[in-house]
Amino acid sequence: MRQACQRLRLSRWTVTRLIQDGSLQAIKSSEAPNGHYRISEESLQRYISLQTVPAQGAR
Repeated sequence: MRQACQRLRLSRWTVTRLIQDGSLQAIKSSEAPNGHYRISEESLQRYISLQTVPAQGAR
């Protein structure tokens, strides 16, 4: 989660909301009392690619 927040330049709260609304796929670990989210590299790359808009008319 920490690494995802750093790469996306978003707060932990915002990344958690993205996970909860289904925009970013993650797995919730039940090892800790409140659980921790695990975000795969593939999931993070997929999210980033969907947010990137190609430049129009670039020369």
